[in-house]
Amino acid sequence: MKKLLLTSSLLFSPLAFAGMEEVTSVSIPLGIGQKVTYAVVKYSETLDADQIKKSDFAVKDRNIVEVYLATDNDIHSHSTKGQYVVIKMDPQDPTASLLTDVKGQTPQPTSYTLEVSQVNPLTDVKSIAPETKVAQQSVNLVADDFTQLSFTDKDGTTINYNLYVPKDYKPQTEYPLVMFIHDAGVTSDYIKATLYQGNGATAWATPESQARHQAFVLAPQFADKIVTDKYEIPTKNINALIALINSLSEKYSIDMDRIYATGQSGGGMLEYALNITHPDFLAASYHVASQWDATQVAPMAHNKMFVFISKDDPKAYPTWQQMIPVLEKEGADIQTLEVKGNDSLNNLNSDVEKLLEKGGNIHLMYVASGTLPSQIAGTKSGPAAAHMGTWEISYRDSLNF
Repeated sequence: MKKLLLTSSLLFSPLAFAGMEEVTSVSIPLGIGQKVTYAVVKYSETLDADQIKKSDFAVKDRNIVEVYLATDNDIHSHSTKGQYVVIKMDPQDPTASLLTDVKGQTPQPTSYTLEVSQVNPLTDVKSIAPETKVAQQSVNLVADDFTQLSFTDKDGTTINYNLYVPKDYKPQTEYPLVMFIHDAGVTSDYIKATLYQGNGATAWATPESQARHQAFVLAPQFADKIVTDKYEIPTKNINALIALINSLSEKYSIDMDRIYATGQSGGGMLEYALNITHPDFLAASYHVASQWDATQVAPMAHNKMFVFISKDDPKAYPTWQQMIPVLEKEGADIQTLEVKGNDSLNNLNSDVEKLLEKGGNIHLMYVASGTLPSQIAGTKSGPAAAHMGTWEISYRDSLNF
């Protein structure tokens, strides 16, 4: 009988039940990649904000930035009371990435497991003892909204791709389409690599971006390099991409007069090639840290293009100085503006407006020497600081993660 009573008392004791129920890892899209930046811990009891502090928690191999309460698993739902503890971590931590970064190997998904520990008792009306739990579920904000698909054209060229469909898609409404092409460094057979390496694709699918301009977002993933510094036109890939977009327009209500493209480095290069070979296909294109052989660019002289490059970029900047006279000779109206890479988002957006107000069809925005955040912080060095460092600020939005 005593044993039964003891068991019953433990069974109904708050000490027996109060504690962590589950942990969810949350990654967010950033210019430096899709990074696991939050751990959301659900507790069995409602907690008070005064009850918790940063030092009460630890995450294996991670640096904690902030800890706060939320009413649900939404990382934005700050609250003074709630069952959810949100742990914000440093996105620069080496283990924050969803992609491997091994020299000589193609990017693949990481195998990192998020392990959260409550290291101190949490005491209010009921005491919650320290414990450790591993995340059993994950959420990849924005990236999870893409569907992974494959397309093969009539010539047998296959393109694996990620597609975002506007959330309240209506067949009676025509939508633009934005295509993002990744750089050579993320060439991989892992279809989500282009979504995770940076935010060139996901930036157009955020709730904020979609609220301003609803659009389909297409992010192909190439397993082989699509362009090289020899500037050979990748005809098969270009034809397959055009066929893919045509195919999507047959399934969805996509406005073929509003097909936009953007890409960084090799991706931007492919889109120059697309503008050269099919100058009437794109409504406009946005090229980041990329260039093309000046002797080939004449056919795209009248296209609408916005180009974002650092003056320290060892290839893009000097090559564009060779491209400008060729394009202008063919009638291009080219306008330029120099900005500071470490300027605020509001100031950079204002600079974009200033540049566009100058008129013209080709807009070159130069980042002043030494002003990219990665150059200033020293997170990258040498040519990579100016080339890859440009990607990190090219698709910034007003998101407050």
